[in-house]
Amino acid sequence: MTIIASAATGASAWLMGKVVNSVLQANDQNDIIYVGLIVIAVFSIKGFATYGSTVTLSLVGNSLVASIQKRVFKHLLNLQVEYYDQTTLGEVFTRANIGVAATRSIIEVLVMTAARDVLTLLFLTLVMFLQQPAISLVILLIGPISFLFLRSIVRKTRLHARKQLNDIAASTSLLKETVSGIFMIKTYSLEQEMFKRMDSVIDSMKTRGNRIAKLRARTSPIMESLGGITLGLLVIYAGLWIANNGKNDIDPDVPGQLMSFITAFLLAYAPAKKLASIRVRLEGLIVNVKYTQTLLDNQNLENLRFMGNKNLKVHSGNIKLDNISFDYGNDVPVLKDVNLYGKSGETIGLVGPSGGGKSTIFKLMLTLYLPNSGTISIDGQNIFDCKPESVRDAISYVGQESHIFTGSILENIQFGKLNATNDDIINAAKLANAHDFITSFNSGYNTFVGENGAQLSGGQRQRIAIARAFLKDAPIVLLDEATSSLDTESEKAIQAALGKLVQGKTTFIIAHRLSTVQKCDRIYVVENGRIVEEGNHDQLLDIKGVYSQLFKLQFT
Repeated sequence: MTIIASAATGASAWLMGKVVNSVLQANDQNDIIYVGLIVIAVFSIKGFATYGSTVTLSLVGNSLVASIQKRVFKHLLNLQVEYYDQTTLGEVFTRANIGVAATRSIIEVLVMTAARDVLTLLFLTLVMFLQQPAISLVILLIGPISFLFLRSIVRKTRLHARKQLNDIAASTSLLKETVSGIFMIKTYSLEQEMFKRMDSVIDSMKTRGNRIAKLRARTSPIMESLGGITLGLLVIYAGLWIANNGKNDIDPDVPGQLMSFITAFLLAYAPAKKLASIRVRLEGLIVNVKYTQTLLDNQNLENLRFMGNKNLKVHSGNIKLDNISFDYGNDVPVLKDVNLYGKSGETIGLVGPSGGGKSTIFKLMLTLYLPNSGTISIDGQNIFDCKPESVRDAISYVGQESHIFTGSILENIQFGKLNATNDDIINAAKLANAHDFITSFNSGYNTFVGENGAQLSGGQRQRIAIARAFLKDAPIVLLDEATSSLDTESEKAIQAALGKLVQGKTTFIIAHRLSTVQKCDRIYVVENGRIVEEGNHDQLLDIKGVYSQLFKLQFT
């Protein structure tokens, strides 16, 4: 279709010569009518061909963009947690989105614009050579001059486009921080400070954008000047040629040839000018695509990290950590030779000062990170020899700030078991002491909770998270400060729900409130990445060590 549309443009220039000669010579009225009908046909064909090529290429482009979007999102899901530890949200969002948008633009520029313009230019150049080969050759030699000017513009555009991407990532991060931290910003009257930071980033983006705009605009005077020089020389040549040869000695076909040539030249000028600006625009778009490609090239993937490819088979849920050492890649040890275990039906407590490594132990159990040394086994199977999803299927996790997804309450609970029935979900909510507050809403289980459960209280969010864990019904339960940020009434309701959740399961509880772990079968005291004490509540009090000191601080 694009070829047909471009050929029709060339044909229209060729026909102008026929039209002029038909009118000037006017030997046969039928010839004039015949040429006129051909003109109508050519332009009609061009219109329909342009429509067909635009629609077809749009469909192909949309399919390609959709494919890239899916690939990027799937890649983000498969990246290890370390990537998100080391990358700001703004950079993640920018890398995930800007390259996709740039890909769509490149398709439009290259296929829908550049391809059409190149073909049009070729057909029009062919017409020019057929009509006036000598002049066409001179014009063709002028073309490379424009590319010499464009090289410098393209190089500078690439540099500023890269810096502009960094500014976009910074502004996205700052915007996300502002929205998520708006309560703290207003509480501490930080509006002016946050605005000052964003103002600086936006000014930097504006400066980069202005420089890129100026660079793109430089193609216009270059192409206009070269086009004017060419057209002026053409007028001088034609005028002098006619003056020197005399009007009566001119071949009767020459006026038509000149008109056809001039028409082809004028029609070729627009696509030539567009192609010059496209080259500069493409450079910025290519920088954006490479920015996203860097994300796709990151091979820090979970499926490449694990040596084994077998499914974990859980019989009883016994879990053991053997000589586990770990750091977050900065050579600062977080865990050092940690040994602990939990048997089916036992409740294990992890206590100790903040920053001691308790939550890191849970992250390793969930296979979110690989230890530097040591093994973690469930029922005698090294979890790092198993598929991570099969390990996580065996574990229910409830944290201090459990994430609530945008959607309804029912959908959020259903994430615990995607094929669960509504009856299963309601039963899980009842066990989590969440059914009563859910049914108090007008829409009940279909109540929209907002982003991260913004419409719910802290206690309500935790009970939904616990209902999710009930629905999953995994043999191992990890509770990370699940009640620490709640009021007394909410804590009592959640403690009662947790009591039912852990029955008959291997349970690990991280708690700063020692009242939460007093009834545990075994308590490990974690300090500076090491297990410094272990035993039940009474045994640890008798040792008169770290646990005993913590107990005295909280209860005396």
